[in-house]
Amino acid sequence: MPDLTGASALVKAAAQCGVEVCFCNPGTTEMHLVGALEECPIRALLCLHENVCTGAADGWSRIRPDSVPMTLLHLGPGLMNGLSNLHNAKRARSPVVNVVGDMSTFHRGADALLESDIESLARVVSAEYVHTSVVPNALPGDMVDAIAAAANNRGVATLVVPHDRSWETVECVAVEAATARARDIKSRTPTQPVNEAPIREFLAQLVARAHECAQGEFVFYIGGRACRADELRLVG
Repeated sequence: MPDLTGASALVKAAAQCGVEVCFCNPGTTEMHLVGALEECPIRALLCLHENVCTGAADGWSRIRPDSVPMTLLHLGPGLMNGLSNLHNAKRARSPVVNVVGDMSTFHRGADALLESDIESLARVVSAEYVHTSVVPNALPGDMVDAIAAAANNRGVATLVVPHDRSWETVECVAVEAATARARDIKSRTPTQPVNEAPIREFLAQLVARAHECAQGEFVFYIGGRACRADELRLVG
């Protein structure tokens, strides 16, 4: 395997993890990542506002429980524009991975117009994983870590990618190690069908108990995995 740019290595690792779609509202700091998306099977969808990106990612995650979606956002202000739907994703326990472009490392501290503390902003919605890639060879592994954190913790993970990391060279050894881990993550995705009988029995018991306790009509509040397509069919 030849050496790759950071952007290509990141996208390759994401595809190996089973990522199928990336909802994008990119800017200049994400152009190498946009180009890398052209080289892989991940479907890149341009959205005209960041909150559309994050809302679409939340929706995708709810109806496709075995596929973690990506967003591609531009700097701290782009992340801020998408926070409200990322809050919804957090509350629904929807696995989502944000890739947020940042200024090149040599521009930090120059007080550029869009410079901000991206990690602090991300922690509002990303409780388990917020990370900035600091060396090129770590980039594909960081992406695998972000996807694993989102999938395992059922939440929002955020990876910050400085612009210069995306064009620098990642050695083939680092790419191979990350893709091997990515394939392992993908192979552990559950594929067995759910046994519906005990679930329906449990729901029937809940309804019976509610009838006993309620004075009149009653309402069930459901959340998390119960809001996904297959589970909603069972509840309905």
